[in-house]
Amino acid sequence: MADDKLNAPDTEATGPDDYDGAWKHMVDRFLPDFLRLCHPEAYADIDWKRGVESLDKDLKKLLPKAKASSRWADKLLKVWRLSPPTNDARELVGSEPGLVYLHMEFQNQRDQDVPERMFVTSYRVYDRYRCPVVGLVVLGQKGSWAPEPSFGWSFWGGWCGAGFPVVKLWEYNEPKRWAELEALAETNPCAVLVMAHLKSMATQNQARRRYAWKLRLFRRLLNSSYERHDIEALLDFVDWLMQLPEPFEERLDKEVEEMEATNQRVPYMTPWERRGIRKGREEGREEGREEGLRLGKVETLKSLAVERFGELSEDDVRRIDRADVETLGRWVRKLLGAKSLEDLFDENP
Repeated sequence: MADDKLNAPDTEATGPDDYDGAWKHMVDRFLPDFLRLCHPEAYADIDWKRGVESLDKDLKKLLPKAKASSRWADKLLKVWRLSPPTNDARELVGSEPGLVYLHMEFQNQRDQDVPERMFVTSYRVYDRYRCPVVGLVVLGQKGSWAPEPSFGWSFWGGWCGAGFPVVKLWEYNEPKRWAELEALAETNPCAVLVMAHLKSMATQNQARRRYAWKLRLFRRLLNSSYERHDIEALLDFVDWLMQLPEPFEERLDKEVEEMEATNQRVPYMTPWERRGIRKGREEGREEGREEGLRLGKVETLKSLAVERFGELSEDDVRRIDRADVETLGRWVRKLLGAKSLEDLFDENP
């Protein structure tokens, strides 16, 4: 039955795609790389050594309840800039020198209210913190519209409004820009995110094409030089964004297992982990997703431990079942070098 579906006409639904949620989650993790790719001016001027503070919860409180509930893909970040103030951007009285509030909105559908919404949000953030506010809009889907990069009015000698840059991800579909992405993907993980986004958009309800691109991106990541935890996060993003019918997901899991076996690596993300994450994601809750990731790692560790050391005792099973995600990941990485279960669980250097 699965093989029949794989060979069916390429018009099968590919699942409900969650672009806004996926992007927000990954920008939390890869913010410097994202700005380096999509907004190099901001990236170069932010003092990354001073850190970044997320104020998403504060943003929701600043917006009307009806608006906040439908805008969970917005982000509000507290950052510091390196450059001194200019004549047209003087420090505001009472504000901390160099402090800036960066408001980002991710939009993947037509919405003519974007300019006004950015203006209103900027004012509310300014009114709350009395510091400079900069907006950034990220558009994911090409259409017959693009919002004006400003909102306001000017008459009778007065002016009021706000402007903001707009990033159009679809422009990377152009051959020259796509070649840039391919090259940047070797050093910037957000290039892979943009590639996954564009190919997910291009393969909606075309399961075979999406499967081919998803496999290609998985192969690129498994052969990349990124840190292990980054590879896991990127695989998760691609898996989240490029959803497939179950027969295709099962085939993909087998392909990935074969690739990892060929490379003689402990799996970055096993079928159990991917299924656990998908289950948690379907529940629509971040805590469900995290628990899915944890349960996936539990199953991975048990399976590999049994294969290496034989049956596990009840105490060993209990210890694995109760471990958190970070501990489980560490044990999986130690498994190949461990001589026994005691050695695996030993936390001493």
